[in-house]
Parts: sequence; C-alpha cells; structure tokens
Amino acid sequence: MNCLADIKIARDLLDKAEKNEEPIAKVGMLTKALEILEDCLDDEPTVDEQTKINNIKKSFARNLSSQIKKMNIDNFDTFLFYLTALIKLENEVKALREEDKEFDTSIKYHNEHFSEEIHLLTKCLK
Repeated sequence: MNCLADIKIARDLLDKAEKNEEPIAKVGMLTKALEILEDCLDDEPTVDEQTKINNIKKSFARNLSSQIKKMNIDNFDTFLFYLTALIKLENEVKALREEDKEFDTSIKYHNEHFSEEIHLLTKCLK
C-alpha cells in the first residue's frame, strides 16, 4: 500500500474512534491508526505526507482533549483507557497542554483524582 492510502485508512479509523463511546474500542482504533501512521513514517514519506500525518495526529489529540475536558470520569478503568490514548499521542498532548490551559487543568485534575491508583499501578510495574 502507498502512504496516501494508509493515511486515509488511519484517518477513517480515527474518525470512528472519535465517534465511539466505548473506551476500549476507542483506544483499539487509535492504536491501530497510530501503528499505520508510524509504518508510513518508517517508509520515508514525502513532506506533504508527513505534514498530513502530523496534522491528523494533532487533530485527533485536540478532539480527544476536548472530550476529556467535558467528561466526568469517575472510575479508574475509563481513565486508564484515556490515559493510554494520551500516552500514544505524547508529543501532540504536550503541545496541547501548553496551548490549552483548560485541558492542562483537566489532565492535572484527573491525575490528582486518581493519584493513588496511578501510584499503585506504577508500583506494580516496577
């Protein structure tokens, strides 16, 4: 497959993920889309293709951030799925946190709200 076809497949997956209400499915689609985009990046895309990939990732991160700002996540399992998505978009999320103070505040709130669970999880993984 060529890179433009891969970009379209990834964009379609991200569009489906954005509309999906189920965190597990959302993260699964995000993961697959990012794998496709990373494979495309490994194939030395053109400057135009690389720009499209970066714009797609940033757009999805921005949409995800607006969803998280509006959500009242009250259980750790749901938070963990969104955290996984944010980790996969690390560079885009860092940029958004600098641009969007409301999103940054939301991330800080959720980190504090689930700090005990996060601490236990990281302790188990050591």
